[in-house]
Amino acid sequence: MKFEGIRKELSKLFPKVFQNSDSDEYQELKTLSFPKEFINMYSSKSPGQPLEVGKFRFLRIADLIDENLWEEPGETLYPMGFSIVGFSDTGDVFCLNMRERNSRGQNDVLLARRELEYTAGDFKKARTSMKFMGNSLEDFLSRGIVALKKCQAGKLEIKGK
Repeated sequence: MKFEGIRKELSKLFPKVFQNSDSDEYQELKTLSFPKEFINMYSSKSPGQPLEVGKFRFLRIADLIDENLWEEPGETLYPMGFSIVGFSDTGDVFCLNMRERNSRGQNDVLLARRELEYTAGDFKKARTSMKFMGNSLEDFLSRGIVALKKCQAGKLEIKGK
């Protein structure tokens, strides 16, 4: 599933959470280092609050900006090429390795532990401390949506009994 399909699925699953994107925030997001398709996912509608999809927590546009530029560990990781795209259910951060593309031409999805102190400019050390989560954010998020839909379907069956 592509990013636009992911946004549409999330809008269906969480219709009250999505709202019109703030144009100023969106323009600022476009200046940051993210895949173009990821940025475009936020072009018209975006979550008005963090949105939990399995172990992944989608961020609002303002949170994406803040987490990458002003908060730790993003303030250290972003200049090295690790763009934070969401939180884990434990508060760690999911990021994309924007310095390198993998064999599929994608940016690896990595999990960075929030409690670690990252040394500015030490890309190799930072990368080795992160856990590999997938070789495509689209695939990673798609799996989360499939699991969420199964979970919601199970809850609906239980309620109907």
